[in-house]
Amino acid sequence: MEYTKLKTSAIAFVACATILFAGCKKEETVEEEPPVVTSGMVVGCEGTFGMNNASLQWIGDDGSNRPTAFATANGVSPGDVLQNYTEFDGRGYVVMNNSQKVEVIKASDFSYLATISGLDYPRDILVVNAQKAYVTNGSGAGDVKIIDLASTSVTGSIAVGNGPESIACNGDFIFVANSGGFGFDNTVSVIDPLTDAVVATVEVGDLPTSLEVDYQGNVWALCKGYTEYDGDWNIINETAAEIVRIDGQSHVVTGILQIGEVGDHPKYMDLTPSGTSIYIVNDDVKVLSISTVEFGADFASGSFHAIGVNDDTGEVYLSSSPDYVNNDEVYIYSSTGELKETYESGIAPHSFTYRP
Repeated sequence: MEYTKLKTSAIAFVACATILFAGCKKEETVEEEPPVVTSGMVVGCEGTFGMNNASLQWIGDDGSNRPTAFATANGVSPGDVLQNYTEFDGRGYVVMNNSQKVEVIKASDFSYLATISGLDYPRDILVVNAQKAYVTNGSGAGDVKIIDLASTSVTGSIAVGNGPESIACNGDFIFVANSGGFGFDNTVSVIDPLTDAVVATVEVGDLPTSLEVDYQGNVWALCKGYTEYDGDWNIINETAAEIVRIDGQSHVVTGILQIGEVGDHPKYMDLTPSGTSIYIVNDDVKVLSISTVEFGADFASGSFHAIGVNDDTGEVYLSSSPDYVNNDEVYIYSSTGELKETYESGIAPHSFTYRP
């Protein structure tokens, strides 16, 4: 079977400082008609909770910038809280968390095709083939919805842990990060895609939010760590963030490494094009060697939010820390860490999908 993997994210409600960097800033362009797009990065911008102002942006490899690609094509925004986006076989799938749906679009011009409903808290999507996909769902006791893509409908459900977030596949098994939702979890559920049954539950660090599969088929879980509050929302306890390696076949944890200091809570990561290192955003961008399970020198310094990688050029896309009210920016760095471009974006960009 053929699989495509998606990046992950969570709804955030805390304000962060907006950052500015030197570089060539691209101004927003207005399109009368949505042109066909080729290679470049699709950026999903979460928007402000409850305001229906999420957006889908196109940054072409030719330097073009369309901050409102979905709205330009369809006359409306995709909805409330854009959680993730992925593409498969000429179609795009837009996961809208608070709108409780997945919008299906034509990838070439972002025009609307269909809506997948029957979801109450969708977070991430994994397309298996032209007929089948999985959607992680639920803010408490969660499940993975089985989607028939031909009819764009939910046909089944697989019970997993609390607050399932990121979903990934190593070619043999489906892995689901149970990030706790509005509660707590520290597990990764392993699903056999042939039977749609959970075959293992792996204990990892606290609140796993993101998954990546390396060149050996092993799965890496980014665990942001748990924060406990009292009745007045004062922090009374925190646990460390960790990166955990899971053997892709035996489902045994084979490596654990703390990230930063207690109190750091990174949520986003991405693989280098070679698949031999992982970029982890913890304000600065850290580089983890897969072979040694050790951190090297930081890739970039700043106060970044989320990350995506151009698999053709190795360029790294980073978003500014959002306040979830104002528009933000996307920075493009060369593979060697040089800032090349700064693009105006929507509110809280965090989902990056490269189209080769």
